Amino acid sequence: MIALLWCSPLSAAEQPADEQITLRVRNLSIPEIFKRIEQNYDYRFFYRDEQLRGLGRRSLQVKNASLESVMDRLLEGTPLTYKIDSRHIVLYSRPSIREAASNPDGSFTVEGCVTNASGSRLAGVTVIVAENPSKGTITGVDGTYRLDNVPPQSTLKFSFIGMKSAEVPVAGRTAVDVTLEDSSIGIDDVVVVGYGTMRKQDLTGSIVSADIDAFREAPNVSIVQSLQGSVPGLNVGQVTSAGANPSITVRGQNTFDGGNTAPLLVVDGIIYKGNLVDLNPSDIKSIDVLKDASSASVYGSRAANGVILITTMTGANEPSKPVITYSASYSIQSPAHRLKPLNREQFLRRVRDALWDKAYLAPDYTQYNPDFDITSAWISPANIKGFENGTDFDWWDAATQTGHIQTHNLSIRGATDRTSYFISSGYTDQLGYIMNDKYKRWTGRINLENKILSWFKVGVQSMVASGNFSGQTPAMGDIMRMSPLTVPRDEAGDLIRQPMDQNVPNPFEPTEIDDLNKELNLMGTVYAVVDIPYVKGLSYRVNYSHDYRITRRYTSDPNGSNYTGEASKYNATAHDWTIDNILTYERTFNDVHNVNITLLAGREENEYENTNATASDFSNLDLGYNKLGVATTQKVSSSAWDESSLYYMARAHYGYKGRYLGTFTVRRDGFSGFSKKNKFGVFPSAAVAWVVSGENFMKNKPLSIEFLKLRASYGMTGNRTLGRYGTLAQVSANPSYIYGDNNLPSIGQYISSMANDALKWETTLGLNLGVDFSILKGRVSGNFEYYNTNTRNILYSINIPQMTGFSSIKSNIGKIHNHGFEFSINSRNIQTKDFAWDMTVNFSLNRNRVVSILGPQNDIDGDGREDDLVSSSLFIDQPLGSIYYYNIQGIYQLDDDDIPAGYRPGQYRVQDLDGNDKITPDGDRMIIGYKDPSYRFSIANTFTYKNFTLRVFINSIQGGKNRYMAANTPDVGYNDAATNCNAFAYDYWTPANPDAEYAQLYYATPTVTTVYRQRSFVRLQDVSLSYRFNRELLSKIGLRDLKLYVSGKNLYTWTNWQGWDPETGQGLTLNGRPVLRSWTFGVEIGF
Repeated sequence: MIALLWCSPLSAAEQPADEQITLRVRNLSIPEIFKRIEQNYDYRFFYRDEQLRGLGRRSLQVKNASLESVMDRLLEGTPLTYKIDSRHIVLYSRPSIREAASNPDGSFTVEGCVTNASGSRLAGVTVIVAENPSKGTITGVDGTYRLDNVPPQSTLKFSFIGMKSAEVPVAGRTAVDVTLEDSSIGIDDVVVVGYGTMRKQDLTGSIVSADIDAFREAPNVSIVQSLQGSVPGLNVGQVTSAGANPSITVRGQNTFDGGNTAPLLVVDGIIYKGNLVDLNPSDIKSIDVLKDASSASVYGSRAANGVILITTMTGANEPSKPVITYSASYSIQSPAHRLKPLNREQFLRRVRDALWDKAYLAPDYTQYNPDFDITSAWISPANIKGFENGTDFDWWDAATQTGHIQTHNLSIRGATDRTSYFISSGYTDQLGYIMNDKYKRWTGRINLENKILSWFKVGVQSMVASGNFSGQTPAMGDIMRMSPLTVPRDEAGDLIRQPMDQNVPNPFEPTEIDDLNKELNLMGTVYAVVDIPYVKGLSYRVNYSHDYRITRRYTSDPNGSNYTGEASKYNATAHDWTIDNILTYERTFNDVHNVNITLLAGREENEYENTNATASDFSNLDLGYNKLGVATTQKVSSSAWDESSLYYMARAHYGYKGRYLGTFTVRRDGFSGFSKKNKFGVFPSAAVAWVVSGENFMKNKPLSIEFLKLRASYGMTGNRTLGRYGTLAQVSANPSYIYGDNNLPSIGQYISSMANDALKWETTLGLNLGVDFSILKGRVSGNFEYYNTNTRNILYSINIPQMTGFSSIKSNIGKIHNHGFEFSINSRNIQTKDFAWDMTVNFSLNRNRVVSILGPQNDIDGDGREDDLVSSSLFIDQPLGSIYYYNIQGIYQLDDDDIPAGYRPGQYRVQDLDGNDKITPDGDRMIIGYKDPSYRFSIANTFTYKNFTLRVFINSIQGGKNRYMAANTPDVGYNDAATNCNAFAYDYWTPANPDAEYAQLYYATPTVTTVYRQRSFVRLQDVSLSYRFNRELLSKIGLRDLKLYVSGKNLYTWTNWQGWDPETGQGLTLNGRPVLRSWTFGVEIGF
């Protein structure tokens, strides 16, 4: 949130109501008098030292006088005036009309002071003229600035590297003072920390704010797509379908596969369980990521995977006219990397290559065999028919299209004397690259706040989102397999059920399903804030949030149930409510001791229910899912659950002289899913920081250090991976046949899982060390982070004797270790009259290892070391995601004389690790690599020339392997008749191509079914070019703002990965989908 103090150059305003001043001073300087007032009445004065030099001493005696009268008497006869805003008094020079109009073009000098919400002056803030970004300056150490030749109707933009910017119209004024509040990653700004705010300078934990403004011109349907590569330690995946949400992790994985690895999402202070794609990116103001235990522990049992705080737009902070903003964009999408199935000629070549020992002549098998009958290789008559009539059908083109995204957003923002408001509406229409892959969203938001009394205000934050995912795509895996010699439809235009005469259905059958898939999300929060009278600094806030989500999924499938017709109706509702009681006390005593205490008590309830009705064997499917009763077979199922959480939290922050800082937090969580003995968990943390730059020995700024802070934190967070009934024995019911009762099915019930009332929270203990810095007058700033975490009590299923009636039981037993390093550096490389170049470099690496799985008792071989769990790919002292497989050492050639029995030329040569001349799973597999990357980095560059802005963002992942290709035909083994099925071109072995990268077609290498490859890449992820029109010109046609832009996404990728995409990890697989390249054209208009 950015609050602007618009300073009139004439007189004071907004004095605190009815406060009277009694003062008696004799022969004191004006600064000494100001200090006396600050000590007695809690006001803060802002001025430059040179403003008060030479003004002499004053004597003053007043009783029950207003602040205005005191200020008027003190400044009488001086060249100074002032402005009062609440308890902040800012001094500046009296305006001179002669000076203001001294330049022939009407421009003049503007000066002022920049402070934060706590009243501290901000050094190193960039101040530019918005209409001419090359004209600017930087605030000095006292937070003041001076800018010459400013046009009278221009707008000043205030920003710090990594901070949200504030724009203030000059409106003919020569003094413009600004207060920056609740912004991103500046040194002395206010940030959201969970259940409150805190100055960035006072932070002791690891909190990073994403620069989402830099990505607003990208075609991101989900707001988290704007975070991709932009925050060190935050890993956001790609999306390949319309309306999809990317995967998100923070600082690696803290649990085994199958557990909860996603960070906690908090929207406007409320834990959010809805679909992220329901949040309109245009409604989002800021995103903050809590990465370490100290900052995240306020959310206790939910915070082991990190916390993402999303803050939506609010109304203006002072009375203002409504600001209406409309934005629209249109994007065109196509595959960033295309893998098309083979055409007729390529397919026929592939058939011959698959049968090279028959299609080519011995001994070198490079010359075509004229006696080879290619039709003898086919089982499918459809392939033979297509070969004979010259068919060459492109199944891929028939299943794909040019994708697009169009968005429209309209918002109104403003404030009256008592009420601030933000109202918005948005519409998104996305058509994916795959046929029937589509998504439509309508959103509405109303955020209101009303100040009823000077100490009491109420507000509401509400949202409605309607999402439409209706329609089913073709079966793309089967699309890739379809031979180009076959066609999907007959001469009458009807789908052919099995175009290749095999047990492979027509991939276009899903597109004939009448599919309705809609979601509705209604979310609202009502809150009240009371500044407790007569207790300075004490406030109470209560939040009540309600989230109601409805899902409807209706289908009518004419091809279902063996083509007799099938339909279903699925309705589900989810209902969440939360109430938080927050008590906050914040005071600064004698400008030395800063105390900030937060107490929290809250409760959360979650309810869910669904009903699913299905029917099959329809005589008439015209009414489909709206007439399930006419079907021969009908079935109804339903389920419901509820869970609740109770939590308490206390956080105390202490700062001494702004240099020595400490934060101590403890949270107690209770969850209904645990048994009585472990229902509650306690999660404490502590953090300290030292602002080195505030010490006397740093006053001369050695090495040009403007700001330097050292941080250390240690704490515990939790992960609630257990299901709501996980500690109980569960009963299942299924239709069963009972003998002796006419063999009629009867519903039988049985215990399906064992109880374990000892289950408890997974817990993570984390250490974080950090350095924040700013040098060269703020032109270079950044931070370095090191973290080390240990997770214990990981939930895992242990195998138990079958005589118990069960095969496994869940227990808290595993342990995982993570450590890593991150840094982010921001710099302004060039600043000239017309040109500026800013750059941000982010880097992160994470290393993890499995410390324990089942415990030291799991030592079957008796070597004194816990055994690996090979079946689950878990290995002691090795990372999660270790790839345990055969080591391929080349391909057997025709002239090799060491080809073992069962192998043939063209198959992989596998390393015989145990030397027994046999390749077996037990003796010849090894760890050949790891799925997690070695490191990640990104580089963002922003170039500004006059009214043009060019942004270039490069994202990269280095290292890490993934499944690249199944043996032989991708995902089609030799038993699937590779000569019938299609694929795509890749470098496979033939006698004529002995140096190929991959083995031969058709005949699989015994035991080897998969090839792994490195997925390193460097991607030109986002590029945008915008032009903002001169506001003086726009004002003549009634506009406040106008920006045009063009942007590109996923424009080019440098990689050796030949599959679908290295970031998604999709290799040469038939079921893959391409990452899309986008070109976007957009406009933003302000009224």
